[in-house]
Amino acid sequence: MTPKQREQEAFTESYRQRSEIDAETLNIYLVALPCHCGQGGCAGWAMVSRNADSIRLHGELYAPDMTPEETAIWDAALKAAEGEGQPTRREDA
Repeated sequence: MTPKQREQEAFTESYRQRSEIDAETLNIYLVALPCHCGQGGCAGWAMVSRNADSIRLHGELYAPDMTPEETAIWDAALKAAEGEGQPTRREDA
């Protein structure tokens, strides 16, 4: 695991705890992506809807100058979203 992937994992877990959302639901609907928005308090990560259009738009607007490591994270999220499609609801077992 790369340092950026560890940061992504830590941000995701922190977000999950603050939001009081279970890990399964978070992972179905959201993904942590690099963020270079420049806003005060930005941790360098943003939770984005796990659909291809949202991921593309976030990259264009808030992370145009990604490092190669950040680009790999973004590419993986986009590829997964394109392959899985937009989830519409959680399947309760």
